[in-house]
Amino acid sequence: MKPFQIACAGEPARSVGGDYFDVLTLGPDRLGICIADVSGKGITAALLMANLQATVRAFAPVCTGPGALCSKLNEVLCGSIAPGKFVTFFYGVIDVQLMGHADIQTTLLYVQVTPQDVYLPYARAVAQHIRPLLVTSS
Repeated sequence: MKPFQIACAGEPARSVGGDYFDVLTLGPDRLGICIADVSGKGITAALLMANLQATVRAFAPVCTGPGALCSKLNEVLCGSIAPGKFVTFFYGVIDVQLMGHADIQTTLLYVQVTPQDVYLPYARAVAQHIRPLLVTSS
């Protein structure tokens, strides 16, 4: 999607794991960006991640924004996740149509602790994850 070029790479700690990243086309001017980490390692984490991926891909195109998708994911996953397991999840939407609007200075929409969607210039990664890279024309 112009003007963005997105590249991803990942390597599990074992032969399979619970790390997840994805880029979803939500329309000609919108991309969904997913980054997630499932608790644990190995096949159990990989199975939960596969469930997460399927749920994201099923609901992202029809959800109105990151808050709606995260609420739906929480609803679906809480019904099937084992006790003691959890998913750390980031979902943002890049909207090219918002670029250049005087009243909106950002292009990444994501949800924070509250279920309200928030526009912010960039997201800070936590834990041991690499910080996101924001490239602008300036």
